Amino acid sequence: MRKYFSFILLLVGLFSCRQEKMTSHSDGSLLDIDDNTEFGVIENTKLSSVFKNSRIVELETNENSLIGGRGNKVMKYKSRFYVLSHNTILIFDNNGEFIGKLNHIGNGPKDYPAIYDYDVLKDELWIGTANGIMIYDIVSLGFKRKIPIEGFVNQFEYVNDTTLIIRSPEDMMFKICDQRGKVRKRFIEKDLPNDIQEFHQFCRIGDKTIYHLASTQSGVVYDSQSDSMYYQNILFGDRLLTPQINRDYYEKYGYMEQFQKASEDYIRLSTIRQLKDNILLTKIYPNKTHELFLISQDKQIRFCYAGSDVSIENDIVLTNAGMSFLTSITCCESEDSFLFLIGPETLEMDNILEDSNPCILEVFP
Repeated sequence: MRKYFSFILLLVGLFSCRQEKMTSHSDGSLLDIDDNTEFGVIENTKLSSVFKNSRIVELETNENSLIGGRGNKVMKYKSRFYVLSHNTILIFDNNGEFIGKLNHIGNGPKDYPAIYDYDVLKDELWIGTANGIMIYDIVSLGFKRKIPIEGFVNQFEYVNDTTLIIRSPEDMMFKICDQRGKVRKRFIEKDLPNDIQEFHQFCRIGDKTIYHLASTQSGVVYDSQSDSMYYQNILFGDRLLTPQINRDYYEKYGYMEQFQKASEDYIRLSTIRQLKDNILLTKIYPNKTHELFLISQDKQIRFCYAGSDVSIENDIVLTNAGMSFLTSITCCESEDSFLFLIGPETLEMDNILEDSNPCILEVFP
């Protein structure tokens, strides 16, 4: 009888967390733009004429606030900046002055072993780590609760009060779970050619939540109405990199050369960020030309900011690396602005040294 009862429990567990087959959505692209879309091309003008409302925020540098590590994620929430630095979250006020930091690394019940991702939600700091999400008070930085989730939470996205999307290194890359950590669905088998090369974040387009796939023209879309995920093109265009091209190049050239070879032959959609009714895209071409697209209800403009065909002058912040910092928006997020992180080694400012903290270019659309 006990064996029979255990078998029933096993069946319940298997069917309570379904592995869903991924499908492709054929109803056009998420953004209604393609190679035929007319953009106002910006040439022979200044960056300040495009970013008309912007400012430079110098993040304070002292022995307690030094920012280290690679791919530093930056978030702005209620006029404060939160910056990932190794396994701590450094906090700066609206003017860049250092306030404090979250540092609970350890093995205790209120600690995290490492930070893989974080978010600021409802006056709380959420930390994605091994075996779940640790949640801390945004003011006291004290521990509040844990959402237990088996495995590694490499990235996560809060969708609503009943749904979190978890990206993990497991055989099924995405989990859909509630705020108690109960996983109800799993999607998309591990796809190494579209998972190992570049960091991307979740973004929102309309009522859809999208995870951008490896600088391709496509994303994995979560639809909260149907509680499902599917592939869909973000936009169309000739010579844009696709997930299938990545797979083909992975098979032909292997891990070490796939990214380089595909970048030499195809256009990469490097970044997609949304802020209310504004969408910012960056494309990188095989000849290393970088283009930025700004799309809103009343304007659609583009300009070249790096490569041999730069069409705009940077008059906002002096650097020795041109405007390459515009690509850093991939790891930056704000509730009321676009953020760009500028490394101190590229800044040409008298008060900025090579070991200073980065600066933030904040742009208000």
